[in-house]
Amino acid sequence: EEESEEEEEEGDDPAASWAPKPGSLRYDVLTALHALSGSAREQAGVGRDAIVKHARENGSAITRGDDDFALYRQDAVTVLGKEKRALVPLWSQEDARYVLTPEGRAAGRGQPTGGEGRQGDQDSDRKRQRRA
Repeated sequence: EEESEEEEEEGDDPAASWAPKPGSLRYDVLTALHALSGSAREQAGVGRDAIVKHARENGSAITRGDDDFALYRQDAVTVLGKEKRALVPLWSQEDARYVLTPEGRAAGRGQPTGGEGRQGDQDSDRKRQRRA
C-alpha cells in the first residue's frame, strides 16, 4: 500500500520525470526560455533566434555545431520543433515564437541554469576548450 502511495506522489508532477538532463541541448533550450521569458514577454512568446543565441552562449551541451553556428542553429531548431511531440511538452510554438507550458515552468524550478552545476561546468569547460 505504501508503495502505491509513493508512486502516486511521484506521478503528481509528470514534468519532473521528463525534465531534460543538464548537458543536453533540450536543457539548454529550456534554460534559455526561462531566462528570456518575462511576465510581459511571456504572453507574446520568445523568438527563436533569441533562444538559439542564449542557448549557444550560455549552454553546456556539446553538439556538432559547437564550431559552426549554422549547424548549432539547425540542431536547436530541431529540438524546439520536436517538443510538440514530447509526452510532456515543456513549451509550445506559435510560428517562430515559443512559450513555456505550465510543465515547462515547473520543470525549470530548482534546476541549475546556464550550465551551472558540476556536470554543466565540465561540459562548458570542454566546450570552451574546443572553441579556443
